[in-house]
Amino acid sequence: MASDDSRGTGEGARPLPGHRLALELDISEPEPLSGLVGLAGTSDRIAFHGWIDLMSAIHTLCADNVGNPPASP
Repeated sequence: MASDDSRGTGEGARPLPGHRLALELDISEPEPLSGLVGLAGTSDRIAFHGWIDLMSAIHTLCADNVGNPPASP
């Protein structure tokens, strides 16, 4: 069955633009990982505590900037 999902890597798929992220990570045992993540080239950061929180922060950053092309490196 054919799919029109443009995020795939199959034949005819169009890649989505990416965003560069800046990550400040603190790994202290026995605490879960924590830190700050944000778009590279900006001072805005989202604090996270734990793996799921990190993934949520990345999802938020990408969703908030889906219409904005990534900055050139």
